[in-house]
Amino acid sequence: MIRALADEYFPYRFSGGTVSISRCRGSSAAQTLVQVAKLLRLAPRYDVLLVCRKYGKYLGWIWPHQSKLVGYEFIYGRYKNSLRGYISRFVWRRAIRGFDRLFVQARSDISYYSEFFGVSGSAFSYVPICVPVSESSCIGPESDGYVFSAGRSGRDYGSLIVALKTVSVPCVIVGPKGALEPISLGGLTVHTDIPKERYLSFLQGAKIVVLPLDPRWKVSAGQVVALEAQAFGKPLIVTDVPWIRDYVSSKSTILVPPNDGNLLGQAIKDLYNAPFERLVRMGREAHEFVASNFSPFEFQKRFKNEIARVVGRE
Repeated sequence: MIRALADEYFPYRFSGGTVSISRCRGSSAAQTLVQVAKLLRLAPRYDVLLVCRKYGKYLGWIWPHQSKLVGYEFIYGRYKNSLRGYISRFVWRRAIRGFDRLFVQARSDISYYSEFFGVSGSAFSYVPICVPVSESSCIGPESDGYVFSAGRSGRDYGSLIVALKTVSVPCVIVGPKGALEPISLGGLTVHTDIPKERYLSFLQGAKIVVLPLDPRWKVSAGQVVALEAQAFGKPLIVTDVPWIRDYVSSKSTILVPPNDGNLLGQAIKDLYNAPFERLVRMGREAHEFVASNFSPFEFQKRFKNEIARVVGRE
């Protein structure tokens, strides 16, 4: 049995199998360095320590133990060419050397981070995320539904707005404040800062889902919305960027080139007005794709296999 200790932000609960994961108690109010010291003190009792970015940037510099240090759900956001950006990059470039592995959410993240930080790609492992999925969750497209889009990081709502000006379809967007609020367009409804339950309600009522992504973002973004939409059985239109390709199926998703609102508009028009039987079929294939590859069961299996690989007990 491989014994692992995770920080208090670790979002998953595992049971059974060859890896046992415990949580180090803490709270968001706890001082970061106090929690880092606590993790350092407890780590020798375990084979693996699982940490988020908040603690990893400190632990990577000073990691002294024989137990393995693993960063889960590693995402390094885009920083402008500023003093803060240079300092952050320097800190993480040095911290990565102390990790035995960093788990990233897209295969393309490995090559990007390897080049960005100047480290070997072997420092990273691709461990895709998961979403709840069951047979009952396959709602399928709503025949009189709307185009739906959602999310914050790495979105290209500018291209979506251009697209919507070329078609006459109802659309609901759940996005960030500021980027969308001033927009007034017939048939468009915008919501910001809504609870997760309301977002899911809007997603369930959609006919098709559009995920416009910004190619300048470079790192993982949009995967949760893509998976949740497919789990609900919604046909999908997605910008063709490297980090989303792991999470969509060619049978149920239409990929469009980046930064082209006109082509995106044509894709929306064609799919929204497609025979409903085709949309239902695409939705079923989308649901099956997620159920087969991105369920919590599949995630747990992959995660534990990667832990075993890091420890050397494959």
